Amino acid sequence: MADKNQQSQQQQNLSSSEDPYVALFGHERGETSPKNKYSKVITENPLVPGAIAAAGISLVGGLWAYRTGRQQMSQYFQRARVGFQALAVAALVVGTWSVKSSTSNSPSNSDSK
Repeated sequence: MADKNQQSQQQQNLSSSEDPYVALFGHERGETSPKNKYSKVITENPLVPGAIAAAGISLVGGLWAYRTGRQQMSQYFQRARVGFQALAVAALVVGTWSVKSSTSNSPSNSDSK
């Protein structure tokens, strides 16, 4: 009985003194709106959203061309879609690699080694 009371008091003290997010991740929550998140993504790596948008437009164009009976045009659109998807994946890989390499070369990380 005393154990349960002690545990519940510890949990109450922990929850009142520290945010569970901070306890779990070790830093404060960054309160950002979705608009701020999207603008950050677009400014950091503008090729990714552009390539995704182009792939979507190519998909819609290819479906429209197929529906109207223009099979050759549909093939061109679908090939372009595949190219834009490859560009998006390549941009994601390069962006991830550049962020990782820039954080590993930062002065704060090199001091701790």
